[in-house]
Amino acid sequence: SDINVSVAANGILSLNGAPVELNALASQIKPLLGSGEEDTVALQTAAEVSIQEIIKVMDEIKKAGGKSISVQTRQGQSNNIANGGSSS
Repeated sequence: SDINVSVAANGILSLNGAPVELNALASQIKPLLGSGEEDTVALQTAAEVSIQEIIKVMDEIKKAGGKSISVQTRQGQSNNIANGGSSS
């Protein structure tokens, strides 16, 4: 199943095109995830969105059970934050 989460420049989150609150994200994604098989959640963020904000969203996706998250900024370059490890 396709699960697309996007974060707009103004911080508004959407799940498959419908606006969603951050605190409701995990419970909305959970039913969309298949049972057991690897489900990739596509996370698209506007360039203005901070890394902290992206990490919060990723945490919610992981909480829902999303095993694999592909992150893309709107400019099209893809950031692999998942394996980057710089401590702030």
